[in-house]
Amino acid sequence: MLDLTGYDLVLASTESALNSSIAYANFWKVTIDYQLNPDVTVDKSPGLGDAKISAPTLRLSGIDLAGNQAAVTLKFTAGTLRYVDVIKGTILEQDITDWTIVFAANLGQGSVPGNADTGQLPAEVQSALSNELLSVGQLFLELSTVVWANVTITDAGGKRVTDAIVTATLETSLQGWAQSIETAAQQWVLNYVVTSSNGSGSASGNLLTDLVPTSYNFSVSEYDPSGEYDDLSTLNYLMMTEGKTAPTANSAGIFDFNWVAGPNTQQYQGAVAIDGPLFDRAYVEPLLLPAIAAAVSATKTTSTGSIASTSSPGVPTFTRTGPGSWSTSQSVDLYGNQHGGKGQKLEGFGILQAVYQNIIEKLDCTVTLDPASATYHVKVTYTAE
Repeated sequence: MLDLTGYDLVLASTESALNSSIAYANFWKVTIDYQLNPDVTVDKSPGLGDAKISAPTLRLSGIDLAGNQAAVTLKFTAGTLRYVDVIKGTILEQDITDWTIVFAANLGQGSVPGNADTGQLPAEVQSALSNELLSVGQLFLELSTVVWANVTITDAGGKRVTDAIVTATLETSLQGWAQSIETAAQQWVLNYVVTSSNGSGSASGNLLTDLVPTSYNFSVSEYDPSGEYDDLSTLNYLMMTEGKTAPTANSAGIFDFNWVAGPNTQQYQGAVAIDGPLFDRAYVEPLLLPAIAAAVSATKTTSTGSIASTSSPGVPTFTRTGPGSWSTSQSVDLYGNQHGGKGQKLEGFGILQAVYQNIIEKLDCTVTLDPASATYHVKVTYTAE
């Protein structure tokens, strides 16, 4: 793409894809026991006891959310909340089975901790973690920045819980629990990103680093029109490369189109977009064109334009002819250096007249990108005269 509204790379993941990704997390499979006062016995301390939560669901769009936030819904499948009866000064218990809590969490990114349990991750991610050139990072929910006082709590009947002591105790308990597992942030992973194992920016001999993010931001593309395919709203991970910082303009990274169109939700649930000139500079010209040149036996030249020697291989003679298109046109005079430029002498034509022949081979090759199919078409023509 030639216009990514101020960014070099965009990784767009649908709301439904994020909800599928978070299914790999383990944090709702554990029992939550958390005491607000750990210095006393459990029965005398407010907190959560034997609490379990089902797999969370995420919502990306809404006027209550910023572009770098997701609304997280947690449902308790079991558990007891212990809170203080302020009049009697005793501990009361409340069954919170089927209670629901909704809160907004910021999005963050970072490396996968070295001690992370990767056994539950997709096989593709596990394989990528051992890549020598690129490493896999993670997008996750930042528990440490959740404003727990702004949560919405409903009971098993769907009624809003408004008792200040109950809500404050549940919010404080969840905040303490979240902080206790903060070092295991990978448990709240939403998706994965690629970083460089050799540092950021360009590196000689490492073409891939040109495509590695060096700064980032987030935005959301709401599905338009709203309604049936709202779960295809996309979280856009916006990336800059080569040491550039993320844009500060409010319009940067804001898209007015759907990255994933319904109803083909089973075909794909995300999109990766790369700035066209960056992709040409970082991949096509240094990597793809040389492979094509070798396949069609295109001559390589030195910086001075002369034919390169084996010790100085030079570069392909492809010339950019427009956006997404390159060409080379070469001629080889097979015998022009013989007999003063007359060519190769042919034998068997008598002694009275010498006959010479010369052959000029011509190669024409074009490489053109078809944006509609994201396919490069190569056309090669050989002629000899």
